[in-house]
Amino acid sequence: MIGAAFTKGVLARIASLPVLILVLATPAFGLEEGFCAPPADMTELLRGEEHKIIATMDRHGYDVGSEEWGFIAVLVTTSPDLTSWYFVSGNKPLGTESTEFCITIAGKNLELNDHRQDRPPTVKKYRFDAAAAKAGCEKMQDAFLNGVACGEHYTVIEDYGRQFKERIALQGESVGGVLVTIVANPDPTTDGAFLTDKNYHTLATTSEGSVTIAGSGERFEFSELVLSALRMTE
Repeated sequence: MIGAAFTKGVLARIASLPVLILVLATPAFGLEEGFCAPPADMTELLRGEEHKIIATMDRHGYDVGSEEWGFIAVLVTTSPDLTSWYFVSGNKPLGTESTEFCITIAGKNLELNDHRQDRPPTVKKYRFDAAAAKAGCEKMQDAFLNGVACGEHYTVIEDYGRQFKERIALQGESVGGVLVTIVANPDPTTDGAFLTDKNYHTLATTSEGSVTIAGSGERFEFSELVLSALRMTE
């Protein structure tokens, strides 16, 4: 089952996966965004696509049903060559049994970056034209997001680095063409930050380089497999 299996047992089994590398290709997506299934069924479907967990986190959000703020587990899974990936969300926090898992984002060509290291990221798309990004933000706000915080990709990431000590951890393109980036703090505490336990933000960036916040949370962790691969590059 996903629940305990994904947060405990499955993570131990991914050690047999070869070192992850980025291979540019056109992946086939067997699971669509919005698809939900019980833990055992979702586990089997992901195994069928040879997906393994490469990161876990707790997303902060508001539960309309309970009218309370809380956390839900999010698992990042990928194919062995990183050409297809999913954000798989549960309905309970990490460490507890979720009764359902849903594909919240599907994407291609995932890149990993060692956010523990204070150095320029290794991802390919990092800087965008500031004027184009500004125009994209204005277009976005005029169309449907009036008042939403929006900025240029590089500038926002630099700001989050200064404010929350967050750095790029992973980045990939969603099936809808949006660049999805997770910036995360590798340390357990950050003075002055709203979220303090290895806090992270999920950013959504358009082709113009206009970025908005798509989510935030705590306890972002790479799997041991990824950490082992990153150690090999140190």
